[in-house]
Amino acid sequence: MFFLQFFSQVYPEALSLMPFPWIWCIFFFLMMITIGFGSILSWMECVLDSSTEILKKYINSEQKKTVFRLCVCMLFFLIGLLMATRSGLYIQNYLDFFITGYPVLICAALESFCIGWIYGVKRLKEDIKLMLGHYPNIYWTVCYKVLTPLGTSAAVILSLVANAKVSLNDYQYPTWSQIIGYILVALVLSPIPIFFILSVKRLGLKNVLKPEKDWLPAIKKETTNDINLKNLDGIDNLSFREDIRF
Repeated sequence: MFFLQFFSQVYPEALSLMPFPWIWCIFFFLMMITIGFGSILSWMECVLDSSTEILKKYINSEQKKTVFRLCVCMLFFLIGLLMATRSGLYIQNYLDFFITGYPVLICAALESFCIGWIYGVKRLKEDIKLMLGHYPNIYWTVCYKVLTPLGTSAAVILSLVANAKVSLNDYQYPTWSQIIGYILVALVLSPIPIFFILSVKRLGLKNVLKPEKDWLPAIKKETTNDINLKNLDGIDNLSFREDIRF
C-alpha cells in the first residue's frame, strides 16, 4: 500500500514542482501505463492459455478461442470497473491484501518445496547446464534446496501468526469483510488440495511425490528418442558442437 500511495500522491506532486512539469507528468504516466500493460498481458496470457488447454475439448477452433478470450477479457474489465468508483481504492486495497497476499506466499512456498525436493536439485542443475553450459555454483544449490523453501515457509507462518487486519489509512475494515477475505483466500487455494487428493487417489501418494519420467527439457526429450540432432545433411550442426561457444 505504501508504493500505491507513493506513486499516486507523492511522486506526481514532486513532478509538479520540477521545470516543465507537464512533460515529466506525461513521461511518468506513460511509464506507468507501459508497466501496467506489461504485467497484465503476461498474467492474462497465463490465464487464457491454461484455460484453453484445460478446455481444449470444447475450445477446438480459432474462432472459439477468439470468442473465449474476448469474454474473459470483458469479464475482468467489468470487474475492474469497481476500482473506478469512489470506493475503488478501498476495494483495491482489500483485494490486494487478501488475493495477492496469502495465496502468493503459499504458492511460492509450495513451488520452492516441489522444485527443491520433489523435482530435485540434481535434475534442476542438469537442466540449467543444458541451457547455460555449466552447473550453478554452490550458492544457488543451497538456495534451491534449503534457503528458498525455508524462507518462503517462514514468510507464510509469520503472516498467519501476525494475523494483521486489513486497513486503509485510519479506516478499519469491518469483521464480516475479514471473514469474506479469508473465504476468498480459501477459494483461490482450493484447487491445490482438491487436485492433490484426486491425484493421490488415482496414482498413490508415493507416485505423486516423485517427478514424472517425461519431466525433461524439450531438447533432452528429443535426444532420448534417438533422434539424430548432430548431423544435418552430412554436416555437423554447429548448435550441438560442444567446442563452439556462441
